[in-house]
Amino acid sequence: MIKKIFLLFILLLMVTGCEAVYTIEVTSDGINETLEIHNYNQESWKEGKNPYQNLVETAAKSFVATDYRNEKPEVNQRITGINYYNIQRISSLNDLGLKYQYNFEVDDYEYSTIVFSNTKKFNYKINRNNIIIDNAKDLSSFITYPKLDKITIKLITDCQVNSNNADEIKEDGYYWYFDRDNYQNKSINLEINKSQKEEKLKIFQMDDNGYFGKDTLIVVYIFLGIVLLIGGTIIFFKIKNSNR
Repeated sequence: MIKKIFLLFILLLMVTGCEAVYTIEVTSDGINETLEIHNYNQESWKEGKNPYQNLVETAAKSFVATDYRNEKPEVNQRITGINYYNIQRISSLNDLGLKYQYNFEVDDYEYSTIVFSNTKKFNYKINRNNIIIDNAKDLSSFITYPKLDKITIKLITDCQVNSNNADEIKEDGYYWYFDRDNYQNKSINLEINKSQKEEKLKIFQMDDNGYFGKDTLIVVYIFLGIVLLIGGTIIFFKIKNSNR
């Protein structure tokens, strides 16, 4: 299969100081894929034509032929029957860029244009209820686009994560950090059970009706029990000592 050229990157990475944030949100129903490319170098915005004004329709699935050469998923106008990324411009005081988004069925994510165009190795499989990304590595984006500084990959899910090798786990997700020094030796290994929800202890959080949840009540009851036990013990020994 001919390697696809992801024209979005060619437009954006002509300028310096680019960072990419790639997010996948995994649910039992599908995978929401989002790519944001940011350029924080204001000086580069003044150099020639603004590349962020050129939006190219890009097919979400890389194996779909969308032009007469069958070489790339980008076209200047949409073709009926083919699904495309939703594109939004990022424009703020200190940031210019683009945001690409598409919702995949779980079985179709392996055909993602973003993934296929920017990794040399990507093993994706579904084993019963488990979604497995095995040894995904060697991001070719750093080779193709010399102005790209770093890529952050973020996983968001309410499903049970059986195993992972994330660089950092935060309350809002799992993070992998790639740059020019580590991209050749760094990999992503991940296994998610899409049929099981991840149980999280929610302490001191109210529900929509203004009541504390059961996790909070359990913690409160345990705390009160400990306080009563300690208080009762102290009172007992005081009474005992006073009777001597």
